[in-house]
Amino acid sequence: MTTSHDWPRPGVCFIDEAGDPVIFGRRGARLVDSPGCSRYFILGSLNAANAPRLAAELEGLHASLLKEPYFQGVPSMLRERGRTSRSLHAKDDLPEIRREVLRFLTTQPITLDAVAVDKLALLACFPDVRRQTPGFRYRPTQLHSAVIRPLLAQAAVPHGIASITVAKRGKRENFRHFTACLTASLRTLGAHVESAATAPPHLALRPAHEVTELQAADYLLWTIQRSLERGEHRFLNTVRSRIRSIEVLPAMTVMMSGEV
Repeated sequence: MTTSHDWPRPGVCFIDEAGDPVIFGRRGARLVDSPGCSRYFILGSLNAANAPRLAAELEGLHASLLKEPYFQGVPSMLRERGRTSRSLHAKDDLPEIRREVLRFLTTQPITLDAVAVDKLALLACFPDVRRQTPGFRYRPTQLHSAVIRPLLAQAAVPHGIASITVAKRGKRENFRHFTACLTASLRTLGAHVESAATAPPHLALRPAHEVTELQAADYLLWTIQRSLERGEHRFLNTVRSRIRSIEVLPAMTVMMSGEV
């Protein structure tokens, strides 16, 4: 599935993920599409025409929601629980909070590019891969490697990227691998991701709860995840005007990338 919208492409990107790259458990048991393990792994890049304004207005909405009498006493809104009271996170927020945030995002000059992998389809390719490559062993870090380059290629053309802020998620070793793949992909793509001044993009690594723009990316990615995983399209349809592209990579394309 690929959709696109004609929208200016500023060079400030915020990268986050939805789902996880896990397919197998510790002893090789299949986990994909089981409770607690997603079927899809999705990586997304949010472009904001005016990132400071987006952050200020979304923080203002967050603050006003915390003060609403309607939400008083709700556990996730209590400061000591540290969930919605600390930051916006679509998975944990109340449905009423989600609706307000999604409505807000439709008013903002932002776009999201996303690349997804169906892990069940990928799993179906593994028997052939093992026959061709004895000793093959899947590692979750390999999926990060396979999706980051196509995502950057989508997000960078034609105006380039001036800065990239990446959400810190997952295990420390997986995150180190991801950032190494990101850096390598930036070098490979070269001029396609360089800004108008031909300078390499500035890379920042931050926890999502500290960067409001990453929380906006989280929300948009959540709508895509719900659409792909559960067939619930109403959330995605609400913010469709802010989704520039969604690409589900064919499993064989992922396998042939040389990363998995």
